[in-house]
Amino acid sequence: MAVNVSSTHIITGNIAALTRDALAKSGLSGHNLKLELTESTIMENSDIARNILLDLKTHGISLAVDDFGTGYSSLSYLSRIPADSIKIDRSFIQNIDNNDEGVNMVNVILNLAKSLGMTVIAEGIETEQQALKLKELGCHFAQGFLFSRAIKADQIPEMIKNQPYKKLLS
Repeated sequence: MAVNVSSTHIITGNIAALTRDALAKSGLSGHNLKLELTESTIMENSDIARNILLDLKTHGISLAVDDFGTGYSSLSYLSRIPADSIKIDRSFIQNIDNNDEGVNMVNVILNLAKSLGMTVIAEGIETEQQALKLKELGCHFAQGFLFSRAIKADQIPEMIKNQPYKKLLS
């Protein structure tokens, strides 16, 4: 399960306690949870965020840098935080099938993440052409309207069971 974390939770410093409580109440293992923090949230609170993220990692929680490439994109911060994955912002994906510049930017992000041992998730996939191009480039995961629009919680089990585009990126 992936959960977006707001900058408020980082600033107040209570995200680790809230997360541990939620895991205890739900019976979910930390290994089944991914917290997504935007690049700007991490950078604006880099020292606090790093300590909190290190604490969360001790519980097996996976961490993702969301909207990568839209903020500071500092290599020094990226190598210092204990993130497991990078989510490429949709603004880069929109240009992937229109021109070489879009492909080149995505390739740079993919290579950077892979060199740091991170998996890569592309956001905002709207066409099969985009999905196939990302697969060709070696992107690990993809999300977007091509796969599903927003759905209600009670519809999730059926959607997972059917997985209409499972083979597209496998």
